[in-house]
Amino acid sequence: KELRGKLLEILNMPLEKIPVSEISGTEIEIIDKGKYLQKKITILTSKNTAANAYLLVPKGAQKPMPAVIAMHQHGGNYEYGKEEVVGNIGNPDLAYGKELAERGYVVFAMDAFLFGERQIKTSNSNEITETIIFQKLLSLGFSPISLIVQEDLVSLDFVSSLDFVDKENIGCIGHSFGGVRCMYLSALDDRIKATVLSSSVGEMKLDPDVGITYSWLTILPSIVKYASTSSLLALINPRPLLVVYTENDPIYRAQEAQNSINEARRIYKLMNKEENFVSLFVSGSSHSFPETIHEQVYAFLDFNLKK
Repeated sequence: KELRGKLLEILNMPLEKIPVSEISGTEIEIIDKGKYLQKKITILTSKNTAANAYLLVPKGAQKPMPAVIAMHQHGGNYEYGKEEVVGNIGNPDLAYGKELAERGYVVFAMDAFLFGERQIKTSNSNEITETIIFQKLLSLGFSPISLIVQEDLVSLDFVSSLDFVDKENIGCIGHSFGGVRCMYLSALDDRIKATVLSSSVGEMKLDPDVGITYSWLTILPSIVKYASTSSLLALINPRPLLVVYTENDPIYRAQEAQNSINEARRIYKLMNKEENFVSLFVSGSSHSFPETIHEQVYAFLDFNLKK
């Protein structure tokens, strides 16, 4: 509780909150995708902000249904956002929202700040724009991740408010930047009952000898004074957690991931919940969520959310 409270303090979430009853979910379009309906909606994320999202609703499933919040990657593809996780564009390996909807889950996927329909177009490159935005927000006393995590908490409020969703069986999945978001959301809110993090577990204290760095959007000032990656994973304990990491990931390096995994597993063991912590090591792969492990990941979610 103390660490969670400190984390909330550091996040210093800047948006003016709204009651759950005001979040809404205004429908823009509905497309029949065979096994599910793809509903494009707009939700209010604060008194002054809104975002478009997809709500994938399985057809003919018994209600209430389990749900998963599917968080998109960064990948330098700022225009993709939510479209990739629902399989409309991008890498098919990252269409886990689409695949989970086909499996019977209600899926919610929203554009994070600066992505998809929330992309900010400037005369600079996307990378420079991201850097400038980070610097501007930092000068105001908060970082992009503060805003992003606050909106993710609103997303959870929205999903939990749906009468056809099983409130006791809501999960979260994310790859890379999406995994970092998923980690924070799960660490902060016990309503997330099962969590999958893909290529997103590393070391917060950056090594100056490493050439590839994290996105500015994942940096939370002062966090290393109070927490490590493994302690954030510990906040998810004893709820089910699956961590995917790859042999040749240049960003979230395998050894760093393994160190955090070992510590998290130790904490789960202390709570006599070691069976709730699962790690998948993918050899010969680099910063990916390969199709070959999808079935294992979805089986993990099925076991913990389809009760």
